[in-house]
Order: sequence, then structure tokens, then C-alpha cells
Amino acid sequence: MEILNLPLSRSTVDRAAHIRSDATALESAWQSASIIHFNGSEFLTRGTGLAILKADQVSGVGERIFLGEREGDFFFLWCSETNIGADEEYKTLREISSELSNLEIGLAVHGQAVALCTTRALTAVNAVFRLHRHLEDLCAAAPVSTSSTRGPIRQ
Repeated sequence: MEILNLPLSRSTVDRAAHIRSDATALESAWQSASIIHFNGSEFLTRGTGLAILKADQVSGVGERIFLGEREGDFFFLWCSETNIGADEEYKTLREISSELSNLEIGLAVHGQAVALCTTRALTAVNAVFRLHRHLEDLCAAAPVSTSSTRGPIRQ
């Protein structure tokens, strides 16, 4: 493999910042997009490649991640913990990477990286909010003593 032809070192789609920052354009792109499903650790596959879904095949709670545009085609990652169907096959990137086209491997690597980074960031933020709420609950539940000369003290 030539040093300049490394499939994991370059983007296979235009990240299209002008679309990513426009909610109306994103919604329009979603309606005609090719969508890859990622359940947090595995991709939905068909045969030896990624299963490509359309918007009407995706439902439930999940996150749409715009991956980019290539020659007028839009690509999204649908990230949800729920598998699309019981009969569908899911595989890790390690299991399928040698069978994927340059486009598919580029989309899968980028999608998994963004999904995992986003998930970890949201998990950290949610942990801070849960801790804050827990501390508020503890303070609210603690009895207040007014016998001190320094004012109310929680015991």
C-alpha cells in the first residue's frame, strides 16, 4: 500500500460545514440520505458490507450524526442502542473492515469516532448533573439546627 493511499488517514466525504450548521438543510438531507446504523459497539451489516438504510427504515430513540456529502449523496450515522431488527446482523469495525470499500471504511471510522466521543462527553456531563442533583437532595433532606449562635447548621 502506498503511503499516500491509506484509507483510514483521509476523509471519504465532504464534511459540509454549511449543511452541518443548518437545521433545515440537515432535515432535508436526512430525508434522502444513506444511513448507517451503529449500536454503540457494532454496525448493522448486510453481506460483507455495511447495511445502508433510508430515513423511513429508522425509528425510535437515537442520535443522527451527519457524516458528510459526496457527489450529491448525503451520509448519516444513526446511533442508537436498539438494534433495528432481530434478524439483522451486527459486526464490529474490526470484523468487517477488510471487506469494506474506501467509502464505507471512511464513513464507519469517522462515524464510530464521533459517536463514541459524543457519548463519552454526554456521559461525563450527565454524571456531573446527577452528582449535583444528589448533593441538592442530600442538603434538602438534612435536618436544620437553629441552636447554634452562628445560624442554621445542617447536621
